[in-house]
Amino acid sequence: MKITFISSVVMAVFLFVGDAYCAKAKWQEFLSDDGNFSVMMPGHPSRQKNVDATRVGHIAENIYTWKSDDLTVTAEYSDLPGVAVFLGGHVAIYKRSRNAFLENVQGAEIAFDPITVEGYDGRELVYKTPMLFGKVLFLLVHERLYVMQGVVPSGGNKTRIDQFLRTFRLLNKVQINHPNRKHRNRWKTTQGL
Repeated sequence: MKITFISSVVMAVFLFVGDAYCAKAKWQEFLSDDGNFSVMMPGHPSRQKNVDATRVGHIAENIYTWKSDDLTVTAEYSDLPGVAVFLGGHVAIYKRSRNAFLENVQGAEIAFDPITVEGYDGRELVYKTPMLFGKVLFLLVHERLYVMQGVVPSGGNKTRIDQFLRTFRLLNKVQINHPNRKHRNRWKTTQGL
């Protein structure tokens, strides 16, 4: 009877660890050369491209999303018009992005904190809706705005959101000209971003 109990415990531990390993093994690096970033995702994302007309010009949004019943992760980047960055500045852009985001999801802000990602100042928004809990990373690098979002059902596994957000990395390229300008393919390679 002792051997059966010990065998059962060992089998249960093996199955638990095996399930955790399999869930972790599904995560893979998503690399966006055009977006100049990489991030770990639980699977291959779908891509969507939107163009928004704003007071300061058209803004193309490049959106990569992976969804399941218990987790949605989204990696997005947009190249903002230089005048928006110059006139608004980082803080104003983060506040407008937060407000627009919360209005869009009809969410309530829990926290909106400054963070630093690879030497760039950003903001992390934590929010909730009646059915969802989410975190959003806003990061402005020169004129490119990155928006990384993770969402789980209320009461869901919040650590999976952090698993996604904490893997965001910039590639070793920094764009020195806006893509809508004459020299749009000029890149400067840098080290230690």
